[in-house]
Amino acid sequence: MMLHASFALVTVIDDDNERQVFKASRGPDGQPLKDLSTPLSFSLCNHVRLRGGTVVIRDLSLDRSFRDHPAQRECGIKAYLGAPLLGPANDPIGAVCAAETHPRVWSDRDKAAIENFAALAAQQVLLRASLQTLKMIA
Repeated sequence: MMLHASFALVTVIDDDNERQVFKASRGPDGQPLKDLSTPLSFSLCNHVRLRGGTVVIRDLSLDRSFRDHPAQRECGIKAYLGAPLLGPANDPIGAVCAAETHPRVWSDRDKAAIENFAALAAQQVLLRASLQTLKMIA
């Protein structure tokens, strides 16, 4: 990933609004994450979906909203950048994100890159939804 971050994820919130599912992931070792989903209480990506816009956090420990977040305690996430993943109805259904194990100043270029990745992922979601529709009517 051109952001050179420790973590990269594409997440979707499940239909029950209880978990985030990792559709694609990469951890600090360059390998996919072992867990395929986490509870929403653990999800930084859910904040992207709820806010409906890009979330930039330079240092979770300094941000009142996130200083006690489980992702920081359990995974050592210190910085987060996430953009909404839009579904077929143009509603946020998840996020595309990058995260670091140390505080990080995310540049405007980083923010534009994650937003572009999210737009590309959204196109794939729309393509898949269109293909499902075609299969149903064929």
